[in-house]
Amino acid sequence: MREDVQRRSWSDIEYLRVGTAVQRKAYDVIFRFGLLEPLRPYQPVVVGTIPIELNVQGSDLDIACEVYRFEPFEQTVRKAFGGFDQFEFVRRGAQRGRKERAVVRFECGNLPVELFAEPAPVRMQNGYRHMVIEARLLELYGQRAKEAILNRKRAGMKTEPAFADYFGLKGDPYEALLELELYSDEQLSMAVTPVMPEQTEE
Repeated sequence: MREDVQRRSWSDIEYLRVGTAVQRKAYDVIFRFGLLEPLRPYQPVVVGTIPIELNVQGSDLDIACEVYRFEPFEQTVRKAFGGFDQFEFVRRGAQRGRKERAVVRFECGNLPVELFAEPAPVRMQNGYRHMVIEARLLELYGQRAKEAILNRKRAGMKTEPAFADYFGLKGDPYEALLELELYSDEQLSMAVTPVMPEQTEE
């Protein structure tokens, strides 16, 4: 993650090929099993923890998709991935201000995979937005922040709550992170307060 993460094209997964061992495995699984090909009409983008090197044991390979008609999407993924172990298609109706969406789960190449489908461009979906702001925070605060957040995740915290805990964000951690996405690097450094080493538990 040396480049400017704001300018990175996350839809180009070449960075996975030359990344960490887990990123290289994800790249291999994607290409060996052709995971992205049937999803091309849905503008797939790999999101979540693997792209930003925050994966822990059992982390999924997450792929976000732009979907407006869920019946054809379901047919596509059942045909393409229905034969994989632990395949599951879950469709959730619109509720509490959220639009209809779907989650697809299966295991491929000993890697758990989750597809997230929402009726919005991937760049506007919360999963993508969280990943980008998290990548920026890691770029700004470096290895110490990364290790602290990984330690929280290994202890059982979800990614966004782990960021909120380390950076002193108040309120709902998912919303608190989204509020930072338009900040410049200078504004980000003023808006968050990383936990100092002496404040962490041994």
